[in-house]
Amino acid sequence: MLAMLLVASPALAQSLTPEWRAGGELGLLMRQEAGGQRTPLPALTARLSYDHLPGPLAAGLSYQFAFAREGTVVRSFTQHHRLHLRPQVSLPLGTAFFSLGAGPGLQLSHSSVADAQRSYGALVSRWCAGAELAFGVRLGRTQLRTGVDVTYAPGRLDLVVGMGASFGWGDPR
Repeated sequence: MLAMLLVASPALAQSLTPEWRAGGELGLLMRQEAGGQRTPLPALTARLSYDHLPGPLAAGLSYQFAFAREGTVVRSFTQHHRLHLRPQVSLPLGTAFFSLGAGPGLQLSHSSVADAQRSYGALVSRWCAGAELAFGVRLGRTQLRTGVDVTYAPGRLDLVVGMGASFGWGDPR
């Protein structure tokens, strides 16, 4: 049955595309450290997109949160927040699709270090640019997707691999 969904006509896929889409993803952020190594962190992404732009274009907004907690005597907690605005191009293949998006973003990182007596913290904000390649399947108004997201900010290049789902509402095309 899934094979039949993947080879369905492009017209069917277009008729199932809703106007607005919201969803979430669970992923793994591979954060680049100062020495060049990568540290894996759990990441949660929320997405909102508008699919009624001309042709295969869509506009997307995403918020991503990742964190790291380390230490026993001296504890550290680091939060990463990213907000991206991403125009996207989608290539439909029946009810399946590939999408490519790129655009600017804002990245906030907050780190705190504490022991039994003191606590220190720092907040860093910076502009970033990101790109994403995703593969998904449309099942009515629900969309299942997996993607790879690369974010560049001065001095770091981070990678996120995620899987998630979204739900659409509004009038289909």
